[in-house]
Amino acid sequence: MSAPLGTCPTCAHTMRIETLRCWRCGTTVNGQIAIPLVARLPDEQARFVEAFLLGNGSLSQVQKDLSCSYPKVRRLLDDTITTLRAGFEAAKREKEEILAALERGDLDGKQAVQLVRSLVGHGE
Repeated sequence: MSAPLGTCPTCAHTMRIETLRCWRCGTTVNGQIAIPLVARLPDEQARFVEAFLLGNGSLSQVQKDLSCSYPKVRRLLDDTITTLRAGFEAAKREKEEILAALERGDLDGKQAVQLVRSLVGHGE
């Protein structure tokens, strides 16, 4: 089974985008960019979020759009909330790991700031 988008297949830590390139003109941007939590949702939850937003937050509209039962739509909502909360908690733990690495001298201040800024939910 492959790791979800943004998860390292070797150590399971959160991966970051370091280079973006325009397919048209070739311009590149380098840095530490977090992959948004919504982009890392499993396919079924991502489809749910799209339907939920396009349906103005109506679970009955999501039920129609996804052609599934109301209990399934409710489960998708609960599962998606759980997944997003877990992502924010993981970002908090990663922030603590970064700060511990800074204290040990494994990272310098600039590296630590870049890493913390690249975390999803770093402002929380």
